[in-house]
Amino acid sequence: MTDTVSHTEYTRLNYFGVAGPATDLDEATAHRLRHDNADWKGRYWRYAPVTEDSDLLRIEPVNVAGRSKDPR
Repeated sequence: MTDTVSHTEYTRLNYFGVAGPATDLDEATAHRLRHDNADWKGRYWRYAPVTEDSDLLRIEPVNVAGRSKDPR
């Protein structure tokens, strides 16, 4: 199942260079992610550790929740 993060979290990850739009990925990687993750909306990705105690990173798909509206 593809993780969903808040828009604020995605913006932070993107700022630090560990997430981005799917258009940054090469075609083969984007195709593999779409094929392996049917619930992925196909728009964003992030780096994630291969295992909890690993320094190695892998690309994983991520869905971004819509922005919340501030009550006025």
